[in-house]
This record gives sequence, C-alpha cells and structure tokens, in this order.
Amino acid sequence: MSVVKLTCWLATLALSPMLSRGRPTGDVVVHVGPVERFRGSINVIKIAITVINQGSAGVFLETGRLQPWEFHAVSIEQRTGPHSWIVVGPMGDTPSDSLLELKPAQSISCVVVLGNSSRLHLVRGKPIPIRGIHRAVVRYFASEGDWRDFRAAVQRAIHTRTKLPPGPPESISEPFEIPAAPPRQRGTPAGAPPNSRAD
Repeated sequence: MSVVKLTCWLATLALSPMLSRGRPTGDVVVHVGPVERFRGSINVIKIAITVINQGSAGVFLETGRLQPWEFHAVSIEQRTGPHSWIVVGPMGDTPSDSLLELKPAQSISCVVVLGNSSRLHLVRGKPIPIRGIHRAVVRYFASEGDWRDFRAAVQRAIHTRTKLPPGPPESISEPFEIPAAPPRQRGTPAGAPPNSRAD
C-alpha cells in the first residue's frame, strides 16, 4: 500500500522536545517525530514531520495539485546500504501545480501516512516492507521563478522522453527507525484490529 494521507499545517517556529534534530541544507531544517505504527482495518505508519525556515528569506514548497493542504515536497527514503537509499513514498517525479511560501521563522508540520509496504520498488516481485532506518527528504525552491523553470524543464523532458533535469535543493532529516510490524495474533484475519479473532 502506498501513502494513505498527508495532512499539514503552518505555524510559527516552535520546536517540540519529541522532534529529532534535523540536518540543515541551507536555511531549511527537517525534524521527524514521533513515528507510530497502527493496526486496524488498515495497517498504517504515521510519521510526523516539521519543516522550518531558519533563514532570512522565504522559501517555496510544492503542495497538492487538487488539495492545497497536501504537502507534495516530502519523500520518505529507506536505507538499503551504508550509503544507499530508495524512495518508499509518497513523492513522484512530476512537480506540483501550486506552491506554499514558508517565510522566515515559519514552520510547516505534516503527518505522512504510509502502508506496511511500498510498491515503488519491488524485491523479487514483492513490495518492500516499511521497516528499519529511514529519513525524510524535503525539496524546496528559493523563488517562484526557480520553481517555474524547474517545472517547465520536467515537462519538456517528459514530452521529449529525455533525461529529467537535476532536482531542486533538498533538506534531509536525521535517520530514524520504523520498527517492524508486530506479529499478527494467531487466528486474527489480516487487517483486523489486534484484539479481534477469526470466528
């Protein structure tokens, strides 16, 4: 299952002690926490993300094309080796049609909801389980003009079937761990609440 939902809200700069310290790229910092796994009718993982502009100028983040409150600029990557990562959700290569400006000292908080596995990459024909070491990656733009130029370059590459242009600047969180899903109780149907049992 891929991403179920992405919910975001803007706020002035206020850091929670539950957030892990992010690694800054330029003036944009990404914090992650908490990370929670839920079992129910749909098994999901909720990842709280906060993006902070610590610079003196605004930066621009892509938002959802049809739903402006969706945050298009974030992706979750899973570590596959000492220096290798793969995207497991939710961002695609096609840029959004809308922007949100993050002004100095402003932050945006999001909850990324993932399923137990990702079909963006398959191993022996099977989806990759969402567990182990991950990181959040947020791309941003210094100006609306930079975003328009990038969007146009991506569209040209798609139409001409040529190589996509280099991506915009990114800020990367510190690595965080998503624990493996707990084993299902014997006799419990897949997707059932953890305390339920089969008849």
